[in-house]
Amino acid sequence: MLIGLAAFLVLYFSVYYLLSRCLLGHGLQRVTDPAGRKIEIIGRLILVAIALPTLYFLYFVSERLTFAGTFCFFIVYFAAQIGLQAWIEWKFLKGSKQYVVSLIMLVLAVLGMVVFGVIFFV
Repeated sequence: MLIGLAAFLVLYFSVYYLLSRCLLGHGLQRVTDPAGRKIEIIGRLILVAIALPTLYFLYFVSERLTFAGTFCFFIVYFAAQIGLQAWIEWKFLKGSKQYVVSLIMLVLAVLGMVVFGVIFFV
């Protein structure tokens, strides 16, 4: 299972690098606008603030702890994180198509996690 996870992560980041090079033709840009950085930090903190109590509930309070529920939580969490990143790139990196790479990677991440879950845990 650990080898499968490592292979998935290597494949994911390799595809991300290749897509960014092919579609953008240059390296990735960072959001330098102060308003964009502030929204990014606050958005990620809000997602973590929602995720931590949810994980606590899943592991310690819920009497019916299932792997499927936890796995679905992580799929939604990572989709929200990558979706937030794509929105910030679309909003604050005008003239760049970097958000397209993030949206493609969002789809690939969700599909990859579902396939990974089906292969290794079902």
